[in-house]
This record gives sequence, structure tokens and C-alpha cells, in this order.
Amino acid sequence: MTGLAETRMATMFKLRAPRPIEVALVLSLALNLFVAGGFAYSRYAAPHPGQGGPPERRLELFATRLGLDPETSKPFKEWRRGLHTAQGILALQNQPLVEDTWEELSAPTPDVQHVHELLDEIAQHRRAFQTEVTTATIKFLGTLDESQRKTFMAIVADRSNPLAGPIRNSVGN
Repeated sequence: MTGLAETRMATMFKLRAPRPIEVALVLSLALNLFVAGGFAYSRYAAPHPGQGGPPERRLELFATRLGLDPETSKPFKEWRRGLHTAQGILALQNQPLVEDTWEELSAPTPDVQHVHELLDEIAQHRRAFQTEVTTATIKFLGTLDESQRKTFMAIVADRSNPLAGPIRNSVGN
């Protein structure tokens, strides 16, 4: 009995050669995971060509195109801080109003007058934001030499240049 049990155990644990269909399935799975991983990376992690990446990166590229070092240029740092501060204030002021607007719009019978009042207040905050950003931009432009100012204006005027989109939109596209 011991001989039969040992023989049977030996054959149970013998590894068999994989079938071609199993190899194909494993390779297909690996390829699919590779493609899905590449897609996820390109969609969520890697900057998209021509877009320059996140807003902070775009501002740094903008400074570099002007011949400024974004880490050491005090005027650029002040301008960037002014843009960020104004954007933060705008978001704090308008986010509750936007939520209130959508809440009112989702009511069975929305109060149109109230929605218009909320939209007017949002527009007032946006106008104050644009004024602040424009003031900061004028101050920054005053620190640039003639060549840098021309480069700045050329970048902003080029509607196909994604670096300047946020700046154009902040001042008032």
C-alpha cells in the first residue's frame, strides 16, 4: 500500500507543461494590464503634451519662457502669490454661492429672482478677482524689460498656447 500511495502522490504533484492556450491567456492578461497601466498613467499622472501640466507647472514654464528663474525671481514669486491668493479668495466666496444656486435650481419651483441675485453676487466676486489679478499682472509687467514684456504679451495673445490660458481667463478672456 505504501508503494501505491507514494506513486499516486508523486503523480499528483508533478508539474505539467502549460498548454498553449494558457500561455496565450497569461500573455494577453499581462499585455492588457500593461496597456491599462499606461493609460492610467497618461490620464492621471503624466502632463499632457502642449498643456504644460498642472497650473503651477504652467506658471513655471511661463517664467522660464520669459527668461526668469521661477525659484529666484522675486517679482515672479510675488505675481504668482497674488494670483494664488486672488484665486483662493474667489473660490472661498463663490463656492457657497454656486452650491446655493444649484440647490435653488433643484427645487420643484426655483425662485428665479433669487438665482439671479446669487449669479450677480458671483459675478461681483469674479469682477473683484479680475481687478486684483490685473493689478498684480500690471505690477509684474513693470518689473520686466522690453523684450520680456513683448514675450509675455505674445504668449498671452496666442490663443493656441495653453500656458497663457489661465492668465487670459483670469484677466478676462
